[in-house]
Amino acid sequence: EDIRVLEQIEQRILPLVQGFFEQQEKEGNVVGGDESLESTTTKTTTSTTTTTNTIMDGIYRSELQLMTAVPGSGNQSWHKDNRARGLSIIVPLVDFTPENGGTQLLLGSHDNKWPLFANGGARVIHAPAGSVVAYDSRTIHRGLGNETSEGRPALIFCYDRVETPPPGCGTLGSVGTSYQGRLIDILTGARNAVSAE
Repeated sequence: EDIRVLEQIEQRILPLVQGFFEQQEKEGNVVGGDESLESTTTKTTTSTTTTTNTIMDGIYRSELQLMTAVPGSGNQSWHKDNRARGLSIIVPLVDFTPENGGTQLLLGSHDNKWPLFANGGARVIHAPAGSVVAYDSRTIHRGLGNETSEGRPALIFCYDRVETPPPGCGTLGSVGTSYQGRLIDILTGARNAVSAE
């Protein structure tokens, strides 16, 4: 029964996944991560089904997990789900709030353009149970600590290209991303505090 529920959820989000990768194909965006400049190609067909299948060739669900922020847990380290372009999807099973450990994103960080995400700062996802939250897998993010007395479960789906499996970086890359996220959070938090006065 649980497998069927997960399959039903995945069927509902697959159009989003297809649209994400279709957009990448149309824009001719790179397949690889920050240093890779390998571009993708598409086959032109007249059949919608064939086009969709072509777009999804080489795309796979790299992760499916149930993640719970238990009461009293601390913040996760800042991280990326992949160094290469992919799609991360969160389906909250309870309402996401800052108090119960909602996900915090550094908006625009997937582009590695300092002004883009430094101006926005970190944002916490406020999402009702059953909603769909999707973001580029290169986005720097973390789960916040849960300050409530109830768990905060969520389903996590990640979709990536076969040639760029996650995480796309080694231990040093992960540590570097964590420090980058902390630094940006500190700097943007200080900037936001000054501008609020």
